[in-house]
Amino acid sequence: MIRSARVASEATAHYYYQQAVTLYKQKHYPESLKQLALGLQVDVNYKPLYLLARDIFAKLNGVEERRLFAIALSDFDQFQAFFDLGYHFIDSEHYELAAALLEKALALAPTNIDAAYELAFAYMARFNNQAALKTLAKVDYESDFWAAYLYYQCKLWLKQPEGVAEFIQDVQLLLKKQSLNDSLELIQDKINELEESFKRYQQLTITDKMPIRDWHFVQYGAAILHYNEENKTIAGGRYTHLQGDNQLVYLVLNKLVVYLQTLNRVPEKIIALPDSESELLGQILAQLLQRPCNTLEMMEDFSHCLMVAADSSLFNGIEPLVEVCPQQTVFALNHSWLKRSMIVPDVVGFLTQEYVTSWAEADLEQILTNTTSYYINKIMLNKSFVLEPCFKEHLEFYQSQDKWLKGGIHGGVKRSPYSIESPVGAECF
Repeated sequence: MIRSARVASEATAHYYYQQAVTLYKQKHYPESLKQLALGLQVDVNYKPLYLLARDIFAKLNGVEERRLFAIALSDFDQFQAFFDLGYHFIDSEHYELAAALLEKALALAPTNIDAAYELAFAYMARFNNQAALKTLAKVDYESDFWAAYLYYQCKLWLKQPEGVAEFIQDVQLLLKKQSLNDSLELIQDKINELEESFKRYQQLTITDKMPIRDWHFVQYGAAILHYNEENKTIAGGRYTHLQGDNQLVYLVLNKLVVYLQTLNRVPEKIIALPDSESELLGQILAQLLQRPCNTLEMMEDFSHCLMVAADSSLFNGIEPLVEVCPQQTVFALNHSWLKRSMIVPDVVGFLTQEYVTSWAEADLEQILTNTTSYYINKIMLNKSFVLEPCFKEHLEFYQSQDKWLKGGIHGGVKRSPYSIESPVGAECF
């Protein structure tokens, strides 16, 4: 579970209400809302929390939220009011609020598949996959593709793969007959993603504690170069906060070079995204790989290249990258594990909740107005680096799974979007 939403066992809804009121009076409205969500998790029927919610959202200019809370207050036994509230907070990614309100909605309509699906989604967004599976198991999930999809995805993540292969086969048969009512193309994409994940899962030796490396590979067919090896208990090898520096950047870029060489994926050219940080990374990699580096032009050929971005969110909106091109590797130095993105890069430097870049704003301004050569030399000044023994272990893993990675012969033809839901639990701050 997420630390910011952890309910103290001895606390009451009134306790959290008082905490929320104190923060509200201090004008700390987002923090007040977090305490309010904790109170609703303890007792979703505690009406003062709903009155306070209207006041908080008045300060946050939340017109729609105030309207929805008012409707819920008018009739505490109205399923639709609580479902609409929960659905709204799913959409705005307030998952703790959403879960509490959808629990109330499902209690009012225990067989409602839509409420069960949205509640399961809220649980998964906070890494509570066991609760999601139990919620879906209580309704007729097999009668709805999306509920069934989430159910079998949960089963796979909980290392209970029984029934997953049969579900995939049944859906593929229905797709061939065009017997599904929803968007066939979207369903085909999702069932392909699940099938690829299932096949990658079958390649692994399943253990009690599988690391984020293994699950990131299972989910996306993608690689991570640098892990939080010192503290795996908080975020499973991801970072919560990471302060970048030149030494770290140089180490990760060299890991990328070794990775590409080991897997025989050295590109013919490098294409950097047009922001200053991505361009700088591209120029450093050009020196390390002895390959030309160009800035992205949307109409160019993306095959036989290394695409480079400082952050994976910068790939959002570049639709051609959804399709995997021949001999193409997509790399991002940083990937945020609590933000959804259009694609998952084939390789990322590290996964963080918050990453502070290596370069100050003054440095970036200098890069924009002058040459990058000074900064390349600054980063590459200390050319000595040591690859940790654990990286060699990770490299051997990726080498053994090369054909199942994106770009490999069994890697699939599309890159998946990144979803924050994961089999590996984490705490955020």
